Amino acid sequence: MDVTGRQLQGLLSALCKRRFYGESISTETLLEAVYTPAGVEEEDAVSHIASLEAVLSRAADANMDPADVETVAAETPGLSEAQQEYLVRFWQAERGKVHDAMQKQATWSSHLGHLAWRIDVQTAARDEAERNEPTAILELKTKPGHSSPGAASNRTLRFEMRREQLGDLLGEFKKIEDRVASMMK
Repeated sequence: MDVTGRQLQGLLSALCKRRFYGESISTETLLEAVYTPAGVEEEDAVSHIASLEAVLSRAADANMDPADVETVAAETPGLSEAQQEYLVRFWQAERGKVHDAMQKQATWSSHLGHLAWRIDVQTAARDEAERNEPTAILELKTKPGHSSPGAASNRTLRFEMRREQLGDLLGEFKKIEDRVASMMK
């Protein structure tokens, strides 16, 4: 298939935009822009697009590194060595952006963006002898998930916990950790 490197780069970019970034780019548009000037028959072109899209989807779903993409591309029929090299280089440059886009699409509700904490110990005052109680101060920042435009922006929640409350919270975290560990076996 006689598709130049520049055409293949544009095709891969368009396929990524269509598959991962939500842009509506029709197959007909790709056929006209890439394959018609190269004189490729429509059936072969559609098969080539499907092959490239399958490799990109598989690479994105598994968050493959470039070496794995190279292996998958080599196993894909209809891709020349030069096209395989372009595909690997393209994936190397685009992998992080695709991963971020897929993660954003998969997160529908707000999620934890940042957690900060510190322990303060109040010292005794002249009139209060028993005031040396530690207090945990936590700050949680949430990020909005993938939802409709105009969704709530980042929110910050700050609160304090006494020693007993912190112990209870750590106990609950331990239960969750144990449950996850038992499910992983």
